[in-house]
Amino acid sequence: MFVFQEQIEENLPLFNARYDEAITDSREAHHFVPDTPGKIKITLGKDEPGTIQTFVIPHSHMDVGWVYTVQESMQAYAANVYTTVTEELLKGRQRKFIAVEQEFFRLWWDSVATDTQKLQVRNLLKEGRLEFIIGGQVMHDEAVTELDDQILQLTEGHGFLYETFGVRPQYSWHVDPFGASATTPVVFALAGFNAHLISRIDYDLKDDMQQNKKLQFVWRGSPSLGQQQDIFTHTMDQFSYCTPSYLPFSNRSGFYWNGVALFPSPPEDGIYPNMSLPVSSDSLHLYAKTMADNIKERAAWFRTNHVLWPWILKSSESTSSYDLYILVTSSGLSYRRYRIMLETSPCSNESDCLPTYVGRVVKFDRQIVNKSKKQGVRLLPVMNECYTLRLDQDTNLLNSITDRDTGRTVKATQDFLEYHANGDVQQGPISDNYIFTSNGPAVSVSKAVGMEIVIGKLVTEIRQHFYRKETDKDYSYVVYTRLYNVPAEYDGKMLCHRLEQEYKVGPLELNREAVLRTYTDLKNEKTIFTDNNGYQVLKRQYKAYMNNTVARNYYPLVRTAYIEDDSTRIVLLSERSHGVSSQDNGQVEVMLHRRLWNNQEWNLGYNLTLNDTSVVRPVFWLMLGSKPVTSALYPRSGLALEHRPVVMLLDIPEKPSVKSWPEGHSRVHAEPVSLPPNLHIQSLSIPGWRYSSNHSEQLRDIQQDFDRVLLRIMHLYEVEEDPVLSLPAAINLKDLLSGLGTVASVEERSLTGTWDLSELNRWKWRTSQKEDKGLRTDQRVDSPGRSTGFGQLKNRYPCCCGELGRDTFFLTVFLLRYFTRTRITPYSFPVTDEY
Repeated sequence: MFVFQEQIEENLPLFNARYDEAITDSREAHHFVPDTPGKIKITLGKDEPGTIQTFVIPHSHMDVGWVYTVQESMQAYAANVYTTVTEELLKGRQRKFIAVEQEFFRLWWDSVATDTQKLQVRNLLKEGRLEFIIGGQVMHDEAVTELDDQILQLTEGHGFLYETFGVRPQYSWHVDPFGASATTPVVFALAGFNAHLISRIDYDLKDDMQQNKKLQFVWRGSPSLGQQQDIFTHTMDQFSYCTPSYLPFSNRSGFYWNGVALFPSPPEDGIYPNMSLPVSSDSLHLYAKTMADNIKERAAWFRTNHVLWPWILKSSESTSSYDLYILVTSSGLSYRRYRIMLETSPCSNESDCLPTYVGRVVKFDRQIVNKSKKQGVRLLPVMNECYTLRLDQDTNLLNSITDRDTGRTVKATQDFLEYHANGDVQQGPISDNYIFTSNGPAVSVSKAVGMEIVIGKLVTEIRQHFYRKETDKDYSYVVYTRLYNVPAEYDGKMLCHRLEQEYKVGPLELNREAVLRTYTDLKNEKTIFTDNNGYQVLKRQYKAYMNNTVARNYYPLVRTAYIEDDSTRIVLLSERSHGVSSQDNGQVEVMLHRRLWNNQEWNLGYNLTLNDTSVVRPVFWLMLGSKPVTSALYPRSGLALEHRPVVMLLDIPEKPSVKSWPEGHSRVHAEPVSLPPNLHIQSLSIPGWRYSSNHSEQLRDIQQDFDRVLLRIMHLYEVEEDPVLSLPAAINLKDLLSGLGTVASVEERSLTGTWDLSELNRWKWRTSQKEDKGLRTDQRVDSPGRSTGFGQLKNRYPCCCGELGRDTFFLTVFLLRYFTRTRITPYSFPVTDEY
């Protein structure tokens, strides 16, 4: 997936306090922690007004899978980081270090660390000289990751840390993700963090924040949330780890991190001190004046720590900036299961056949795509109960879609286009893994289109084949569009209100980036709405830039994107992340595939040219309708697409044998449970089980506490998004989870489950803010008189048998303990509602 040019920094992911001068094998790299304490006082000259305190933060950030695999990274350098850091911390009680990603630390802990080193780590943690920051498996990407995965990887890491060391991370260190999503501060606040640090944001935005002293702020990631989800956020300044590229460097390393010096101005003689020597007070002396000048310059970009800038950044105010699968056997909570018997012999006539056998294929002649040809004369309707599609038989392209609920017809057609990319750095900007830079507008690649329609009782499929040349034997692109005919006895509102499209794209020609563009007559003024990590939708208005305007108007599509006019909306739902844009009025285009090569030394050295000759088959669901109808349907439809039911070919006996249940666990049958339409079971898992780096070993040997489950319930709608569905919804957890056994108690927990909310006291901030749209903490309606059936809770909480609203929590987490339990598969897994 590409990210956008203005968000790219040319420096490498960096390590602090790393000593690797003149080494030939990175396995020899040794991590030093400075003799100097983490807080350095630099006294200025006599004419200076005072003293500036500098805080040096020795830390690690190691990508879990980049150009090397996790195993290769462990062998090359990652294991040695923790070995040498532990060694160096023991050399002075004033030395401190923060560790970020748990994947590498766990591997070191499980397979490398000795008993002595483990004891040393425990002591360092107790003394506060080693600290875990973020605490997830990785420093997750913010642009294209999905909310479920973010929560899962964070939960894995937090569970390990709490079980192993009894510690709970309280701060983030997001120095490396490209861009800053508004979802991240929400997730971190709900996980119990007190502060958040970001770095790689749009250069222009960061410059504006520096000039206006806005690098520090209190961030509220959603308009639906209140003060209890605010989080203090610090933005690293423009220099971040490195100096401006125009400054000269000597042959000797300065403060050297992967070859990039730290401070923006060299000493007066233009030569940095030789940092190949151990870091000491003497070796730091020559740096002190330069460092002081630099920090003094940076200090002007921030308010003092006594008067923090009183401002809340709401995502809606800055819109342009920002599986494993399992067969769920929990009674009452799984998908409905259908058993389809297949015939073993051909049907004698159509009336004897099951619907899976009924299908009539109608083929159409290949048509030349010619804009000058008269169109819209011979239109073929294809319909179900919700939509009528009209196909132009003179082009074999889509002509229009009619929403049968409202009678509104939208002119709509689709085409594949390609952006041409430059591959020679001497000829101008290039496209690669990180950057999308086109040579010009996208070019239509199809000269002819073939079509056939397969008509069935349950599904009608339209197949369109796109050819580069009129005489080509093989097609280059395919669109499969499916309309579902819902049986009368089935509640298929969501099924009826979607056009399922599957594409076949590739292999591409070299230096091509393929998009599917949908043209409509909606007057959207080139404005598109896209989601952040499958959580919330933001408005993206088209902007013109001095350079690379096409790419800078692309945004991540993780699950949802739509365009709209005053009355009608067209929604795209995706099962994976893409780039999406509205480059012209009424248009929406999605990047589907890329094949690139360039001669940039960096890309060649790390194999980042993306010379991908594969064929991809992405799937989208399209929805057309009024704003109220699509608002009600797209959140649940997006989840249904992402967590599609598993279709399995099995030989199931008529009376399957029942294996004995573990001692102390009963088998409970419960009636199916339907949640209110604005709530979603985000996950159901068994918390607190011991982690092993060997997953197979973990599943085999783990001793789960089957008496506890961690339940996350998510409200799907923002405040004021829908007049009805945005309201709190009533649920009864006793009824909801009756299929798991008899509930003994319920606790409300932090997002990752490690904090009881009654014990979590996060930092609070006094800000000059507007009145909240949602409820404040002290406005939550308690229900002390209601009978929950869960026994006595530590704290009264209305959601046990009451109302759950997005304005209090977008995601509420419960820890439930059972007297008796049914058996549940020992993974953390997503459970979806009935679709």
